[in-house]
Amino acid sequence: MCSRSRFSKKTVSTYFAHGILHMALHALNFQSPHAAHQAWRLLIACAFGLLTACGGGGGGGSTISNPNTSPPTVSLTRTGVADPAAGIYSGNPAFLMPSYTYGAAQISWTDAAGATQTLQVTSTGTPVQVNPTQTTTYTLTVLYQDPSTIQPKQLSTTASATVTIKPTETLLPSAVLSPSASTVALGSSVTLTPTFEWTGGTITKSVVNDGTNDIAVSSGTPIVVTPSQNTTYTLKLEYLDQRVIPALAKTAQVAQAIIVNVGAGKLGLGGNLNTARSNHIAVLLPNNLVLVSGGVSNSVTLKSSELYDPVKNTWVATADMGTARTGHSAILLNNGKVLVTGGFDGKTALKTAEIYDPASGIWTATTGPMTYSHRYHTSTSLADGKVLIAGGVLGPAINVDPKLTEVYDPILGTFAAGPSLPEPRQGHTSTVLQNGKVLFVGNSNGDATAARILTYTAPDTFVWPDLADPAEPTGSLTYGRWNHSATLLASGKVLVAGGFGSDPKSAELYDPATNTWTAAGTMSIGRALHTSTLLRNGKVLIIGGYDGLNAISSIELYDPTLGWSSATQKVLNTPRASHTSVLLSNDNVLVLGTYLQSGDLASNSTEVWAP
Repeated sequence: MCSRSRFSKKTVSTYFAHGILHMALHALNFQSPHAAHQAWRLLIACAFGLLTACGGGGGGGSTISNPNTSPPTVSLTRTGVADPAAGIYSGNPAFLMPSYTYGAAQISWTDAAGATQTLQVTSTGTPVQVNPTQTTTYTLTVLYQDPSTIQPKQLSTTASATVTIKPTETLLPSAVLSPSASTVALGSSVTLTPTFEWTGGTITKSVVNDGTNDIAVSSGTPIVVTPSQNTTYTLKLEYLDQRVIPALAKTAQVAQAIIVNVGAGKLGLGGNLNTARSNHIAVLLPNNLVLVSGGVSNSVTLKSSELYDPVKNTWVATADMGTARTGHSAILLNNGKVLVTGGFDGKTALKTAEIYDPASGIWTATTGPMTYSHRYHTSTSLADGKVLIAGGVLGPAINVDPKLTEVYDPILGTFAAGPSLPEPRQGHTSTVLQNGKVLFVGNSNGDATAARILTYTAPDTFVWPDLADPAEPTGSLTYGRWNHSATLLASGKVLVAGGFGSDPKSAELYDPATNTWTAAGTMSIGRALHTSTLLRNGKVLIIGGYDGLNAISSIELYDPTLGWSSATQKVLNTPRASHTSVLLSNDNVLVLGTYLQSGDLASNSTEVWAP
């Protein structure tokens, strides 16, 4: 019997367990089921013995246990950025911070090809770089031993973070090709100035193409071309988008059409105005003289007036208006006098009106003031000689209803409230039809496709169409527009052409007999702020305008039978927009005034178109 001094309980248990283990391994050499069963029982006993030897049976020994008592804490976050949700461009690096208290970790995601990618994480708290090419969700998976048991049992937990890819289309190169003129005479030159910039990388090539050849250009450096026919010049850019990795090669372009007029040259010059002006009024008087009044000259609002004599081709001063005005309207009354209403004096909107008497050559204020101040409005002569003032900007108070109108009575010399418009209108036209009704077209302050018919029955009965009845309104224009032109043709139809909007080249015809709109072809160039003049042969002369970049010098003619033509028309000596054109008694057309662009000065030159 062994002495307690030589053998401890732990030692005996250990020897015992080793003996059982030896017997169990020996039993496993037997092939019978019974022997195998006995072997497993011995192995279990061995395990128990070893557990006891290590202290599992109590008293004095060490104990096998899992040091973790709860699942690991896991997180995956963007690091190195102020806003973790901020997007990046494709291929750029993003940094993810994996954090976990214990276990073995890896990051997985699905790439742009749909394949699953994995990345082993070596340690918690060490940033991991990723370079996604699409918006990607990254998942951190941590494997760990179940803390609730010492038996082998593996569990997992996850955390995720998403990196968003920003679209590159939100930033494109800026590119503009500016011509010195959009219409030139045959044999004349035009200057094209390309301006372009790209902040997202490098521009590798920049050319202007004329349809056949490339001309290398630099931003801000003009080139001079002499087109022999109508030509579209295209500024083309090739550039690298270096916001993404790898950089992408891309292209951009912008086009500018140049109209070459092969007609008989330029218009003849009229006499020079005494005062250069723009945004004025011009009216043919019964004595065949042309009254021009008001406007702006080099930032000064004018009250001066002058008369043009087409026989002498000269201008002479006449009396000044009582108030300086621009943005006003003028209309010839049935008594041969001219009514001027509203406008802007450079400081405030006006609610005054004046009458010019060609016989005396003086201006007098109307008997009563206007009901409201109006500017950039229309004045329309009604069947009984009264004048409807409508649209534009009302004020100066901002709470004035812009749909309000008023009617001037030339017999009483006073204004009275008129019918409210169905909708506010600016940049519109108002045209008296052959049946006495008034057609309102276009709008820059609402539905630009809306057209309305106003029926007036004297005295003072106004009826708008029942907007709930589809048979009543004039229907919608095909293209919304404003600052266009509207001309009453001999047929009773109305030609509406150009204007700002979706298609400034287009023209449409309104037929009051069928209450419908039809297409009327397209002009050779898009234009707004132009003039349209009905000639005595039934054709319509379209002069000048604005193409979105510059004033225009081209002239086009509309024939109700043949359509549009421009090739045989002369061109203006001075490109003009917001000008006036007046049909003279000798069938010539007087053209005067210019559109004031930034830095430009008003012109005192005039021109005369002859058939």
